[in-house]
Amino acid sequence: MRQLISHNAWRLQIHRDALNRERLLAALCRQESTGWKDRRPNFEPAFYLGGRFGKTEIISRWQTGVEAELRESIGKLAASSFGPWQLMYPVAVELGFEGHPFELADPLTNCLFAIRYINERCLAKGLKDLAAGGDEDADGDVDELDRVAQIADAFNSGTHLDRWKPHTYMDEVVRFYQDPYLMEDLAILPAWYPRSARDPQLAAEPAGQEGARG
Repeated sequence: MRQLISHNAWRLQIHRDALNRERLLAALCRQESTGWKDRRPNFEPAFYLGGRFGKTEIISRWQTGVEAELRESIGKLAASSFGPWQLMYPVAVELGFEGHPFELADPLTNCLFAIRYINERCLAKGLKDLAAGGDEDADGDVDELDRVAQIADAFNSGTHLDRWKPHTYMDEVVRFYQDPYLMEDLAILPAWYPRSARDPQLAAEPAGQEGARG
């Protein structure tokens, strides 16, 4: 996981001087799946039929043609979160994911969509400055840990611009971010993983993307 994160953290659209991008991704992974040591998908009733965020078209896509006794269990896959960053399948679909729900559990796929989620749901909207209430730790300044907390807020609740703050979640992500043993506490990708960070293509920098590493 360490290599996968290291090879893809540059895709986060925030300058490396603002925060440590690798540690941010690792801290979120540690919070969401114990560093991918917990690999179970998690069903979220709010995203299922009748739930607050349930989307019939996404659920029914997987229930069509399925035997009646299996429709509920199959449909619940489309209302679940997967992978190291525990991304909700409906959210990934909104971000352009077109695969089977289980494919979202793939670490590389999950990492890339987690990064896209952060970029589009948080960074593209701008982090809050002091005047906008961005001083999350109330120390009179907006610093690195405030930015980590804002991104954690957006990752958990979908936005960092509303008044509701998942303080416990935010505090845990900031704590992991500061943990000197954070990177050592991530799961190791198995040797059989076909797209692991051992693949040289993951380490290659796409042409014209030098600025993304700024």
